[in-house]
Formats: sequence, C-alpha cells, structure tokens
Amino acid sequence: MTSWQTVLEALRTQPPGTEWWSGIDEHVHPSGVPRMRLSAGEGHGQLCDYRMLDQTSGGCLHVRVYADHYVSHFDRVDPSLDLAGHLARDCRRKTS
Repeated sequence: MTSWQTVLEALRTQPPGTEWWSGIDEHVHPSGVPRMRLSAGEGHGQLCDYRMLDQTSGGCLHVRVYADHYVSHFDRVDPSLDLAGHLARDCRRKTS
C-alpha cells in the first residue's frame, strides 16, 4: 500500500491542478490516518473529502473519496489555515 504521505510528497512537486487517481485498495482509507481530517470540497460526485496538512509548505493533500477510487491533489493553501488564500490560489475557475 502507498502511504498518503508519499502521495502528498509526490504531488507537492507537481504543477497546480495535477491529480493522482488510485484504486480504493491502494491506500488505507483516510479515516484511518491520524493526520487526515474530514473536510469539505466542491461537489464532484465524491462520497466525502479529507485533507492532510503539509507541515513543510502550509498546503495540504486533498483527497476525494469515491466508492471505488480516490482522486487526490495538492492545495497550495490549506483552507483551515487561510480560507481566503485557498479560494484565491486553489479554487480559480476559468471564465469565458
């Protein structure tokens, strides 16, 4: 099994918006990881969301939980530390 810390470290070095898709059996469920906390996120059909603070950068790993897989990405700003900063840096939407 791959640890969530490994996923966090890998995504932290990737461009913003990079997603990591993994099967439900590839990780311990986030609820079983002491550093993970139940969180909110934009609706994408997921069952729930979890976040794990990156103590190095102040960002966080954001994990969306689906019935048969996870989708993770790295947020540059943890919303529990700076909601306005998170919205400005991690939640931008394209406008046309």
